[in-house]
Amino acid sequence: MDSTAELLSISAFARRVGLTPSALRFYDDCRVLPPASVDGTTGYRYYTPDQEERAALLRGLRAAGVPLAEVAVVLDGPGSEARTVLERHRERVRERTRAADAAIESVLRSLDGSRTPPAEVTLGGVELASAARQVVPAAGADERYPAVGCVLIEIEDGEIRFVATDRYRLSLRTLRPLAVKGPPGRLLLAAEVLAGLGGWAARAAEVTLEVHPDAARAHGLGEVRELPVSRERFPGYREMLSAPSAAPCWTSANPAGPAAISRRRPGGWRICRRGSTHSGCGCASRAGCAPPVRRIRARRRGIRCPR
Repeated sequence: MDSTAELLSISAFARRVGLTPSALRFYDDCRVLPPASVDGTTGYRYYTPDQEERAALLRGLRAAGVPLAEVAVVLDGPGSEARTVLERHRERVRERTRAADAAIESVLRSLDGSRTPPAEVTLGGVELASAARQVVPAAGADERYPAVGCVLIEIEDGEIRFVATDRYRLSLRTLRPLAVKGPPGRLLLAAEVLAGLGGWAARAAEVTLEVHPDAARAHGLGEVRELPVSRERFPGYREMLSAPSAAPCWTSANPAGPAAISRRRPGGWRICRRGSTHSGCGCASRAGCAPPVRRIRARRRGIRCPR
């Protein structure tokens, strides 16, 4: 077959790869996607089916906002350099997203004429201190993922939950508070902040947590402590715990006790109860894990950080 039969006009190629002819001309001028052939008389550009993969990659990179100079590095440079460029761009996108989210949240609060009442929960100081001691060790210390260096505190359905994960295990503690008032609430505290709060709360008979959309306070011992709230995005642990399919997990028999999840092997996770001993699972928790009691299903991505 004549090789020219394999050539596609710029319009036909544009339709196949989801780009406009003007975009293809621009990418030709920038030398990131030159045509396979240019008619010397008419100047018409022609492309081949072999170029579709490169065009699709180019379209995806531009949709992600990767600058054209970096697109060329990803498409034509060594794999290690391409990975570095993409990781750096992703971090820039995250920073812009966090800044935009904070700005929108501030504007929405200013538009809301009525202040949303805070969520308030009162619990024993010793119970708060115990929960802090049990979940803080599961928090991560990876600077690339600051969210896992925090502990999520959720107030809803008459309960208060403390959740921490380092992306390889997860610790969850649920308490029944003495009193709950206001709407559901949640806050994210740095692990060291919660550890300090726990040490302070251990000396109080009762502690009340007051949670606003952008601030939190702890009342106890006749004083008020301002709690610095993190704006990081905590991993979606609920999706992992409730997923109907994927790798098997195990949970301890004591529903009130803290649980930790650790990676046993590439295909699965195990939920373990701190304080028990079990040597067969390769648990990342120093305390080991409990014998398997109840089988559930979970997705590994449920406790991973969003990239």
